[in-house]
Amino acid sequence: MKQGGNVTRIKVSLDKPITIERFSSELSELIKDVSSSLKEFFEDSIDGRLGDDHRSIVIKLFNEWCARNDVTPLEDLYNVLMNKLNDIINLRENDRKSAIDELIENIAEGLKMSEKGKKDVKNTVVRCVTEAISKGGKLEEIVWTCTKELMKSYVSLFLDQSAHVIVARLLVYRVMEDKGYAPNKLINVVSNSKSDPLEVLIDIRRSHETLLPNIYTLSEFDWWYIPDTKRGLLDYQQRKILREHEDKLRRTLIRAINVLISYDLSKVNFDIWQRIYQHYLPKDERQRLGGFYTPYELVSLILDLSGYKPDTPNLCKMKVLDPACGSGTFIVEATRRLVEHLESKRECHTTPQTSWGKAKFVLDTVKENMYAIDIHPFASFLTSLNLTMLLLDYYFRIRHQDPDYRLELNVITADSLAKHVHISIATYFTNARLKEAHERLKKYEKVLGTKFNYVFGNPPWGSVLKGSLSPLWNPKKRDEYRERYKSAVGKYDACVLFLERGVEWLESNGILGMVVNNWFIYRDFGKGIRKVITDEANILYLIDLGDFGKELFRAMNNPLIIVLQKKQGQSTRSEERTPSATVIRTFKKKGVTAKRVIEEVAELVKAIETGDSEIVGRVLEKFEDHVCLFYIPQEFFKNEAEKGWRLAPQEMVDVINDIISLADKGRGYRLTDLFIDKQGVTTGSNKVFILDEKKIHELSEKGIDLRKEPLLFKCLAGREIQPWRIDWHRRWIILPYVKEGDEWRLAFIIQYKNAKVDALDLSKYINKDEKNMGEEDRLTYRIALGLIRYPNTARYLFQSYDQLRNRVFEDKRIEEYAGSWYGYHRVRDLNVLTSKPKIVTPRLCDKPSFALDTEGYLPLDSVIALVPSEKFDELKNEVYSIPDKQADITNKTLLYVLAFLNSRITHLILSLGAPRTPKGDYSIDEQVLSKIVIPKPSLLDRKTIEEIITLSEKLCHCVCTDLQQKLDKIIAEVYSKLLPKLGKLGECIKSQESSM
Repeated sequence: MKQGGNVTRIKVSLDKPITIERFSSELSELIKDVSSSLKEFFEDSIDGRLGDDHRSIVIKLFNEWCARNDVTPLEDLYNVLMNKLNDIINLRENDRKSAIDELIENIAEGLKMSEKGKKDVKNTVVRCVTEAISKGGKLEEIVWTCTKELMKSYVSLFLDQSAHVIVARLLVYRVMEDKGYAPNKLINVVSNSKSDPLEVLIDIRRSHETLLPNIYTLSEFDWWYIPDTKRGLLDYQQRKILREHEDKLRRTLIRAINVLISYDLSKVNFDIWQRIYQHYLPKDERQRLGGFYTPYELVSLILDLSGYKPDTPNLCKMKVLDPACGSGTFIVEATRRLVEHLESKRECHTTPQTSWGKAKFVLDTVKENMYAIDIHPFASFLTSLNLTMLLLDYYFRIRHQDPDYRLELNVITADSLAKHVHISIATYFTNARLKEAHERLKKYEKVLGTKFNYVFGNPPWGSVLKGSLSPLWNPKKRDEYRERYKSAVGKYDACVLFLERGVEWLESNGILGMVVNNWFIYRDFGKGIRKVITDEANILYLIDLGDFGKELFRAMNNPLIIVLQKKQGQSTRSEERTPSATVIRTFKKKGVTAKRVIEEVAELVKAIETGDSEIVGRVLEKFEDHVCLFYIPQEFFKNEAEKGWRLAPQEMVDVINDIISLADKGRGYRLTDLFIDKQGVTTGSNKVFILDEKKIHELSEKGIDLRKEPLLFKCLAGREIQPWRIDWHRRWIILPYVKEGDEWRLAFIIQYKNAKVDALDLSKYINKDEKNMGEEDRLTYRIALGLIRYPNTARYLFQSYDQLRNRVFEDKRIEEYAGSWYGYHRVRDLNVLTSKPKIVTPRLCDKPSFALDTEGYLPLDSVIALVPSEKFDELKNEVYSIPDKQADITNKTLLYVLAFLNSRITHLILSLGAPRTPKGDYSIDEQVLSKIVIPKPSLLDRKTIEEIITLSEKLCHCVCTDLQQKLDKIIAEVYSKLLPKLGKLGECIKSQESSM
């Protein structure tokens, strides 16, 4: 305990973890209090109760914050609502509903709402429209209230971040007070009743903004600050309201200061700060606030792999960039290593002898070399805060000699993917906070022209398929990126753009180390970045941590560490002798945690760096059941950039390539030649289109008997398919399409008055009798006229009319996308999908799970269907080389194929180097299927063929381990007979299976 005036203070130190936790907990409560005290202050500010000038500034600051967070700004949302609502009010009632639905979709997308959030948007917008119609002339007021309601979750986040900034400024100053670096302004607030805590906060900020600008410079989070020059312009009522809000804030600040001065912070160093930070801002809270979390162990491993270590020669001359810094884990650890390097005697630098000279040398080097960028202002603030706490003691060692020394860190709020600076806020320069935003852009302009020796980071992940939840949700941005980036191919992931951007920023021989989504190495969307990487760089390390994504990031993702080195100039590139890439794959096993596997990989890497294969072997033996090491030449990456990189040992790749070669040598059939493969249907609303038998029975009792009409099919999902068999869950699917000849069309298209009409398009009237009818009356009328061919299905679908017609896919409403409100999102090839017999497999599976479908199930998009092609007839003729009268000859041939598909050989092909999902599944796609080769039966004896078919048939009825093992042995013998040099086939399978 320490006495300070009349206050007894609790010392915060490393040997008192309970005190650290208590202090951190109190900080969290303070932030909640401050945020709460700002809520009404903010609302009155944007409502204009504190003057039009202040309103304009606050809205512009919040708009800028919204834009940085990739959501529709407040002002834009208000203008959209005003324009659309004026149009909607003037529409006829029948047309009004579709216009409202479209508006709801646009708003939900612009605000990046989840499905639950969309319901809230709908309720708010419908209420707004209802009030606008009933109250008439008060449209502006109604729309403004609606706009604020729609933005409330973002306002809450903005206020929480504002509160964090206020408390952080107080905290940093309190540390400076207790260390004797600053006068006791906060301590005096408590001891002096006349001291104004709000004025003290403003004074601290003002007096330190030139010295610690990253922490104390005015920003969008200072929206509540009204300078004296503006206060004089307020009228009596406005000043009264302002005084009420500021008094409330004062009371909160007094409580905060009382808490802060009850602790002795004189011993707080960076190690203690890290523990405080982790407690009061745990990773979930950091992520919610926009400071994305990367585990320290992962950061440390990436820096080690990249060679950024304290003992690295000339580290003090190396420039470092994190282009998506989040809360700063990478740049802070890199800076800590740089400081350690600078503190030691080395040939690459001369350290001054004096304490303040050494401190100045350290900070000048940090300011020269370390750069961090994030598009989110609060993430940038967190990074600045962490760096400041790391460097604070050095800073004040300088201040004694140089009171004007500025610790201005290169932490910049900007979009790293922007290759040009657009200063869109130039007209806002009536306010210092907006000028500061301009200064950020000027800093970023400087970074654009800088090259770096190291680029590190954990950039945003998320493909365009994730819709509004993806960092690529904005269609305009996606189009811009396609123009600017070679890696923006297909349904690309955001991380590939950062990879390409990082490579661009590198000096020749510079090194990039990032953790990204591993799907780019194999998926089609990755072909762009794979080519960029192989053209511009050599891969040093690939470490696949895909099985540990959920544990590391609390999200279903697939992390991969990539470390690469940019090639030298074009003139020397052809002469380079490049080493193979070191590839490490890790696998989830019982008792193996992410932290443990990262430590084991770090140990293995240290062994590799010794260059002693015996040491590597001994280390690898300790955990070879879940860590696999091999080396891949750079030529492989270049040659396979178009197809994708399967990360596997060369001997296993050779085995698979030999098996694939059977097709080229006329000794086997490639599976994709024998079958047409198609993914199942995507309904776009499974809750509506898929029904269990209980639901069908309930509908029947209500007079809607779907079984009377031919649009009901047995539904098959991927989870219902096991190796050899289908475990149907007795669910049915409505297929709103019918077949005419070889073509499928929407089921309710009819010929009416010499034109084809969709009888279920209820938004239009088809004759004058319907003109003033609503949709439900039109449906009843058309059923009565006999225009609806399948009335039961029509009545059932109409129960979900709003839900179905409000569907939006790839920025198109369902009517544009599918031709009608009741259509599927993706129909695909119904001729293939409805045929029988066929082979089916889950699209994602942890082992080969192929089964025979003789029922004619309609597969969902979680299923891949394989339907015999014309080439299949050749295989049938080989299975039965003489004319055979058996009726089930097709089924028998399918059983022959099924034996190879469910074999250990296919398991090897499926698993070999392919990334797995966080649940441990592999993806069945064209690339995998094209690698499966079915041996020609004509090259086998009759007994072997019959034995294969018999065992397959038995396994379809009863899965038995003994039968499977017997069949696997025969299959292995077949491949070995056709390729005698595959002596290591069993060994390869065993080796690969041990790491699955």
